[in-house]
Amino acid sequence: MAVDFSQPGAPAKQVASSFLHGVSAVAPSSYLVDGVTIKFLRGADHHPILPSLFDARTYERVKATGAQLMVGTYYYIGDRRSPYFNQWPGVRGDYDTYKRIVTGVLQEGKDKGIPVYSWITWNEPDIQFRTGGRNFEQFLNTHKAGYDAIKAFNPSYRVQAPEMAAFDRRLMHQFLLFCKQNNCLPDVLSWHELTNDPLNVEAHTAEIRKFMVDNGIQPMPMSVTEYQAISYGTPEAYNVGENVSWLARFERSAANGLESALYSAWNYTGADPRFVAGLGNATNTQGTLPRAVWWNYNAYRDMTGQMLRVTPSNATLDAMGAVDNSLHRSVLLVGNQAAVPTPVTLALRGLARSPLVDNGRVHVRAVLITNGDVLTQPSNLFEGDVDVVNGQAQVALPNLPAHASYRIDLRPSIAYKPTKLGFEAEILRPAEATAGYRTFAEVGASGTGAGVLLATAPGAHVSFALTVPSEGVYNLRSRLKREWTRGIGQLYVNGKPVSFPRDQFGAFNYHWTDFGNVALKTGTNEFKFVAVAKNPQSSNFYLGFDRFELTRLD
Repeated sequence: MAVDFSQPGAPAKQVASSFLHGVSAVAPSSYLVDGVTIKFLRGADHHPILPSLFDARTYERVKATGAQLMVGTYYYIGDRRSPYFNQWPGVRGDYDTYKRIVTGVLQEGKDKGIPVYSWITWNEPDIQFRTGGRNFEQFLNTHKAGYDAIKAFNPSYRVQAPEMAAFDRRLMHQFLLFCKQNNCLPDVLSWHELTNDPLNVEAHTAEIRKFMVDNGIQPMPMSVTEYQAISYGTPEAYNVGENVSWLARFERSAANGLESALYSAWNYTGADPRFVAGLGNATNTQGTLPRAVWWNYNAYRDMTGQMLRVTPSNATLDAMGAVDNSLHRSVLLVGNQAAVPTPVTLALRGLARSPLVDNGRVHVRAVLITNGDVLTQPSNLFEGDVDVVNGQAQVALPNLPAHASYRIDLRPSIAYKPTKLGFEAEILRPAEATAGYRTFAEVGASGTGAGVLLATAPGAHVSFALTVPSEGVYNLRSRLKREWTRGIGQLYVNGKPVSFPRDQFGAFNYHWTDFGNVALKTGTNEFKFVAVAKNPQSSNFYLGFDRFELTRLD
């Protein structure tokens, strides 16, 4: 697999890091939300079993993520509590009732001060308007009615449509030509990609863009508002190997005008009232622990800077990656779509003048993400410095298991960096601790001992004030303590989540872990460790600390 650093491409946009019904007032746990990027979130104004974006607590939580909102205007028709239940637009030629529904939704959003990026006129019309005596022409007129109501309310509001259940070329062409003729072209063109094969995503976005140009339609931004898997409870909904290919192909489709792609929510069966928002299928059904696929989105969040050209030589693999030269880091994802293990060898190119290299070496870490309903920690399969010769390096990794993925992090070697700032936990005095914190002497710890946060529930935290002499980018390594009573901890530096959560559950062991590179300010910086969850087998949420080391990189 060739990774070319010589000519980084377009800015990393994380277009596929968006979610359907992904966040509610209470779920998922905050660290799972903090661990991903949420560009867009599509949901309902009101709904009996789904998160309601017009609910104040849900909206405030979603707002804090910085997500742009996509809201459907049609939910009242499917809600048994609504006076408009089952009143389909166009019955006996009546579209005015639907206009009143749409206007009411818009007015409530305005009254509550909820800024909505785009308003959706209907969902999956290629299914819903082809049964029950309804036809597609009835949908076209429904869209026209909804469009007119939205633009009459506020001409600057964005209309999103047609939200087809699949990319049906004939119906998409019909929809666009109707809209051109009837002055109701959407501001965002949207559909779903719910097959097990993402290979057509790039072709679909390129084809429909060309059709618009050929037919005198100014291409508008596109959104695939549901992707991956076709039904409830199917493993394809959260297979991590396949998921990498979805992410990679959506990111590549940005060049065709794709603005966003939203991971589907299949975490419940039918109208199960136990539905819990879980960033699509990225968490367990309680919304408290990450599924394996969440780790893909966590890596995707860290793909900042510019996208790289990654070329797999094996057709069963797909991959993507980005390099952020300002942070001296690169993050790659490699996914195996095959049902058998596949060898992976990284051929790193164009590193001659890269800030990823120090003293002729680049540091590489590869963690294995294997499928499962819960994955509290990926396995660290490879970590070490690799020689760079004539701007090139090669890393042979263990075979990638079926339907699994690798997260690969690259940074400069710190072996020859002259100055490392060391902080022993038993000497540091916490700036704040919301649970008991104590230090102790123990054989195996560095220095004279270590420290432990005696957390008994999620949310307990301890903060340390670490001082650096000058502003810059630093690598952070920490020596932690593993034990059977340990929980899962997430690090926040100056209020922002850094790296991924660390599960400290296991047999007694002091071990080093690399938290990656962080930009620090001159003087005091806050390092806060939060007990966010625990391994299902752990007896408590305790977090253990031994030593912290900061190494200046720039």
